[in-house]
Amino acid sequence: MIETDMKETYMRIGIIFIIFITLIQCCSSQERCLEEIKNKNTHIIVNKCTNIGTFSIGVFHNNSWIGLSYNYPYSWKGTFLAIRVNDKIYSTSPYIKDSESMDPYVKISPTRINNSAILTSWKLPEEIYVEELIRSIEKGTIIEIRIRNDAVEPRDVSARLTLDVKIHMNDGGILFINSMNRSTEIEMNKSEIDFDYWEIMAGNLSITGYFERIPDRFVVANWRKTAHKSSWEYKIDTNNEISSDCSVILLYGPESIHANEDMNIKFIYKLSTCFDNIRNNGESDVDCGGPCSRKCPIGNTCYSTNDCESGLICENNICVTTDIVRKYQSQITIFAILFLTSFIIMIIWWMRSRINREKAEKLKEKRIEEETEKKEIEKVKPMNEAQTSEFDEGAIRKEIERLDSEWEKLMEEWKEMEANEMEK
Repeated sequence: MIETDMKETYMRIGIIFIIFITLIQCCSSQERCLEEIKNKNTHIIVNKCTNIGTFSIGVFHNNSWIGLSYNYPYSWKGTFLAIRVNDKIYSTSPYIKDSESMDPYVKISPTRINNSAILTSWKLPEEIYVEELIRSIEKGTIIEIRIRNDAVEPRDVSARLTLDVKIHMNDGGILFINSMNRSTEIEMNKSEIDFDYWEIMAGNLSITGYFERIPDRFVVANWRKTAHKSSWEYKIDTNNEISSDCSVILLYGPESIHANEDMNIKFIYKLSTCFDNIRNNGESDVDCGGPCSRKCPIGNTCYSTNDCESGLICENNICVTTDIVRKYQSQITIFAILFLTSFIIMIIWWMRSRINREKAEKLKEKRIEEETEKKEIEKVKPMNEAQTSEFDEGAIRKEIERLDSEWEKLMEEWKEMEANEMEK
């Protein structure tokens, strides 16, 4: 009985030991299959054993390392490069339908360059040389893809870069493009892309992607539902949410590349903190400008006009009035002065016209009164002349003599009466 118990105990210990050794080997094997660069604030990991060239990215933020792509701090086959030559599709990941792995065609296995970049290259059967360079920058990376035609004949070449986004603990986010925000899948063709960078926000952190070359097609999709097993031309479903799980797909081409010609792609992918009410990570002002999709209003600090809202320019590092207003400011000032002067002249002319009109009306009334009086005088004058003409000078003299005679008689009578009174 005791021997049986001892055997079981030894068996359990042996199983645990085997599992432990297996885990150690797996971990060490995984570490051996990773090429990485880890400097002050950026960590790049690239797989060099299988799915060669797939990668993940992390940055140092708030005293800890956080991921900007899924599966950090290990490489991830969901963040990958794919190349289409004519109708043949090659991919560093199994996550594209009808594609052939690029692993057999590796020319340069992932290799560190000056502790600042990791270079991987392939030579495809069609004599197409592909180079992937992931360069470390402040809080992010520059991803450069170079495709060269080493064949004599031209080749129609397309490239697809897929990024499985994860911001720290958030596997999805909200897409911001200029003033638009989106929480469901979206696609845009080159003619619809009127921006050179976009932003995905999760919590108080966000990732910004900058186009050094505008893609021919830009897609933001739900990774888990459909994007992880998609065809080259991924078709979106606007009912799929990206806030829970999202990936970014950049498609370039097809482009006809002649012998010894290159097709070059350059894309910047980095952390931005555009919603934390702090001016940081290259923002020209608090949560605006620089890497942020939100533009700065008038009066805010700026590095270039691209940091300012539409209609503003950056002058002396301040967002000020529009180029058009400033360009024609002198003409507008002259026009305003001329308009104001004309308006004042018109007011003065109107007032003078009104005063003159009132004077004319008063003068007219006065003339009417004078004419009326003149007419009245002219009516009375003939009557007076007619009455005067009825008496001649002789009649007047006789009348005077008659009155004098009567006066003398009255005086004599008065004297007689006075004499009689005296006698009495």
